[in-house]
Amino acid sequence: DYISAAFAVAFVAELSARMYLCGGARAFFTGSQRAWHIFDTALVVLMLFDIITLLVYYVADVQTRMLTSLRLMRLARLTRVARLARTGFFNELTYMLRGIEAGTSTLFWAIFLLVFVSYVGGVACTMTIGTDTAPEFAPFADIHFGTVGRSMFTLFRC
Repeated sequence: DYISAAFAVAFVAELSARMYLCGGARAFFTGSQRAWHIFDTALVVLMLFDIITLLVYYVADVQTRMLTSLRLMRLARLTRVARLARTGFFNELTYMLRGIEAGTSTLFWAIFLLVFVSYVGGVACTMTIGTDTAPEFAPFADIHFGTVGRSMFTLFRC
């Protein structure tokens, strides 16, 4: 809990410094980045509320249902991870996700082309090899080329 308090002090100091550098509270909450500033302020207030709740819980040794339910507010601390998204920490991940997004359509068409060529070859092999009644090929023809699905699988394996 001491670590949480240290982080709270650091976040309050950071928020105060940013507010001072923006020209005061009015400019901080009405500027172009006001949505992020409100979000950051809400996170810091939730963190302070959590620390105060824990202090009351431990100092007064109060064990009421209300304070126990307020401890669930600690889960709101997970939203602090969203603060990292504003920094350059996730730039590489963003680039990777954009690459996957851009490559998805190419991958779809490559798979479609592979299945289409395999289907055409499977139909052709089923109609020619699968219907071959020569005694030396009949057992293998039925096993490997008896249906279109088996023909496609055999062509894919080869």
